[in-house]
Amino acid sequence: MELKKILVVDDYRDSRKMVIKLLQTSNIEIEFYEAIHAENALEVLATEKIDLVISDLMMPGLNGCDLIEKVKQEKVSNCDFILMTASLDNYQKIEPDFDKKSIPMIETSQLFSKLIPEVINILK
Repeated sequence: MELKKILVVDDYRDSRKMVIKLLQTSNIEIEFYEAIHAENALEVLATEKIDLVISDLMMPGLNGCDLIEKVKQEKVSNCDFILMTASLDNYQKIEPDFDKKSIPMIETSQLFSKLIPEVINILK
């Protein structure tokens, strides 16, 4: 598998680092990028060919769903997305009309068991 570029978006540094450390245990060659909020992520997406964005749902300013919609509307990138949240209840409350079927959502409590398989599936 060729080198993949993954952008991790989360306003908490420790969460970004945890995702990166977890994915470094996979057999995927990854170049990591980090963004502290959606606006910062849009800047990275405008300058780098990112394969996958792993974003927190709840962030100051634009949330994870807003980021995805903005990327798709403005055709900034054709990358794939995974959203992370502390609770799926937050997902239902924030974006009741968001197309949940097309974007994988992983609860933080299941990150260690579900993130790597989901990333491998997306990057095949």
